[in-house]
Amino acid sequence: MKVISRTVYCLVMMISLVGFTGPVWAQSPDQQQNLFACTNGWDSCDSSALTQADKNAVAHAKHEQNISDCENAWTSCNRSTLSAPELTEVDMAVHRKLVADCWAGIGSCDYTKLTAFEAAGVAIAEKQKNASDCCEFPASVRDAI
Repeated sequence: MKVISRTVYCLVMMISLVGFTGPVWAQSPDQQQNLFACTNGWDSCDSSALTQADKNAVAHAKHEQNISDCENAWTSCNRSTLSAPELTEVDMAVHRKLVADCWAGIGSCDYTKLTAFEAAGVAIAEKQKNASDCCEFPASVRDAI
């Protein structure tokens, strides 16, 4: 009997919660489109039509986009809006990308921004790639062999 009572109680509670919160979550398509436009920084955004919760969501999305911009070293990055832990994370992400680009031979590698261990590894990778490039036969020679 207790199991049935609990089940019924839980069912009633879930229905009442869904019934209560449904209207809060429901937004018209125009409101959803406006929120999407504001979240993405589009000119069609009407910030005066946003609820406080929407404004908070837009601010959070813009902050996350700024973090991404900083991690990718884009000019749209505004480091002054980042907290100290976020700055540390961004700096680590930028450094990881620099090291990965150096290892992959993307662009010119700035060895001054690498640790001694990283620079040594990149130098070895560059020598191996150079040796590999020098030893490759053109397709016409490979086909003849």
